[in-house]
Amino acid sequence: VGTGSADPLARATKELSINLHVVHDADPDGTLAGVEMILNKSQTLQLHVNTDGTLDFLLYWDSDSYVKLTSASKIKMDGQTPTNVIITFDANLKSGNVKLFMDGKLEDQSGEVITSDASGEQTGWLFNTAFNSNNNKMFIGNQGTTDNSEFLGRMEEFVFYNKCVYPVLPQSNKFTFTKPLKELSTSRTESSSLSYSARL
Repeated sequence: VGTGSADPLARATKELSINLHVVHDADPDGTLAGVEMILNKSQTLQLHVNTDGTLDFLLYWDSDSYVKLTSASKIKMDGQTPTNVIITFDANLKSGNVKLFMDGKLEDQSGEVITSDASGEQTGWLFNTAFNSNNNKMFIGNQGTTDNSEFLGRMEEFVFYNKCVYPVLPQSNKFTFTKPLKELSTSRTESSSLSYSARL
C-alpha cells in the first residue's frame, strides 16, 4: 500500500485504530515454521504471528524507538475460525497509549508514558508524540516484496481508522472510559460547555 513517495497513513497522526479478521490455514500442531507477517510498514508499525501462534505488535515514534505488545492468546489455526484483532493508539493518554485486543479481550498495552526520548524498545510511549511518519510502503500479508514471511491464511477484513476506537464486550455489560475529554467549546467571543452521550 502506498507509492513510496507519500505516507499512506498521513491522515492518522496522534490517533489510529486497526481492525482485522484473519483465518489462518490449518496447522495441526499449532507450531509455525517461522514468523508470519500480517502487516509491516518499516520504522512505523509491524504486526506478526510468532511460531507459537501469539501476536506481536510494534509501533514506532521515530526510526529506532518503539513499544512492543505481545498477546497471551494464540490465533486459531483450524483453517475455519476467524480471529479478530484490534489495535488502538492514542498519543494523548498518560498510560496505555497502545493496546492490542484479540476477539474483544485486551491482551497487552503499553505502560506509563515516558517524558524523554530513548532508543530501542520501551515499555511506555513518548508523551504526546505521534507515531513515526515516513514514505515507506505498507505491506499486508508479508514483510516486503521479496520476503518469505508471508501470512498463511486469508484476511476477511482490514480497516484503518484515524481515530481511536474502544472495543466493548457486550457480555460484560460494562465499559470503563478513562480518556480525558475536552470540557469547553472555546472561541474568541464565548465559551460554553460541551456535552457527551454514550450508550452500551
